[in-house]
Amino acid sequence: MRMTAVIDPTGTLELDLEGEKTTAPYASVMDARRSVMSVATELAAETSTTTELHIQDPSGPRTILVHTDGDIVERSTTDVSGGQGQRPAEGTSQVPAVEPLVKQTEVAAPAAAPTPAPPAPAPVGSQGNPFVRKPEVEPEEDPIDDDPILGHHESIRGPKNIQQTLATKPVSEPAGEPAGELGKGKEEPAAPVVVTSTTLWLVGASGGVGATTLAGLCSESVVDESERQPAWAGRALLVCSTSASSLEAAQQLARKSASGHLPYELVGLVIVHDRPKNRLTKPTLGFARGVARMFPVAMTAPYQPSWREVGVAPQASGTRLKSVLRKIEKIARSGH
Repeated sequence: MRMTAVIDPTGTLELDLEGEKTTAPYASVMDARRSVMSVATELAAETSTTTELHIQDPSGPRTILVHTDGDIVERSTTDVSGGQGQRPAEGTSQVPAVEPLVKQTEVAAPAAAPTPAPPAPAPVGSQGNPFVRKPEVEPEEDPIDDDPILGHHESIRGPKNIQQTLATKPVSEPAGEPAGELGKGKEEPAAPVVVTSTTLWLVGASGGVGATTLAGLCSESVVDESERQPAWAGRALLVCSTSASSLEAAQQLARKSASGHLPYELVGLVIVHDRPKNRLTKPTLGFARGVARMFPVAMTAPYQPSWREVGVAPQASGTRLKSVLRKIEKIARSGH
């Protein structure tokens, strides 16, 4: 089954399904992409045939194969075999069910929790009301570490209309770089990649910000962009540091994502501190807060000096970092 989708910068979708053409306006490019993927996935399941999806949008042209089981294969520019529905023999993996790596502190309930004394003496031999459930004992978490950008908050959310606002802002492109590229000089992968709807990418706004380290502390549903490029209409968290160049790159990428110039959607931001708290200046903190509010959700990871040491395996230490990892896993599972 063949589909052709053309999405313009305003979010208007022109869909051609084997000669049957429709046009529909959407609030954003990303909303139009979600609609296309929903139609392609349902069509593949209903017809038991792989849907070959040809796309043209602000991020450029591409071809995607949507299989009957929901797997998505983006055909790379070097794949000239033309075999519809073929899956790569290597470089693919099924994303397993998400299992959080960071375990919360468990508080075991006592074997026999004492029942508060009733206002009146109970009759002899009474065992209490069998129809009243005892309150569940929930694990108590330690207070989250204070952060110079977010304070005592775990995360912050940008305004509800932030994506529509950013979509109207001009996007500056580095000289010689096409729209939608991160400016790192990376080439497209030589082989197509199979992903699922639960895959979440971590994308570095600049080099050495800790995206690979964070991905290594998460489950297999969280993929480092340096290993596999994000799929079209896929979900990604942007990772930046507190350096001026990295924050400025995150600012530009937020605008590119909102305007559809990136082939994937940036659903949030993780700011990794690259220095101790007392070395962050007020202008840097103010700029970082402004960048954070350009994303649907933003989190911060504290400075980890041990991550820079040779021969030391990164560990998840501190309540804030553990909270960030849990939040990343939740976004991978539920999308928010």
